[in-house]
Amino acid sequence: MSYNIYLYHPDVKTQAAAGAELDSFPHAEIPEVVRQRFVDRLLKYDYKLESDRPQCREFIHTNKVWSIQVAVFPTEIAFSVPYWDDAENAIFEAIQTAHELADTGELAVYDPQTGEWSE
Repeated sequence: MSYNIYLYHPDVKTQAAAGAELDSFPHAEIPEVVRQRFVDRLLKYDYKLESDRPQCREFIHTNKVWSIQVAVFPTEIAFSVPYWDDAENAIFEAIQTAHELADTGELAVYDPQTGEWSE
């Protein structure tokens, strides 16, 4: 089990706000330039590249106790925090980092645990 935070193109938030369920419509692609800018900034937050495949780049926080993982897909960026040691601090770190990296307005942050969106 894990705590997850998702970042989407703002159009996804707009459709969800209009009543569409997240899994009921195709999500707008996050432009490559936005994804790359996100990755560049993420690497400054003590994350390192774990794998690089055409449809997904995966990163892990260098604090191995937390094991925060970030997967960057064309239509979604996903933070995943397992409920392990120091999970409370890891979750706080993931939420804060997601919001800080989405501060340009080019990404919308969704917390499925609370059902809340932010930009």
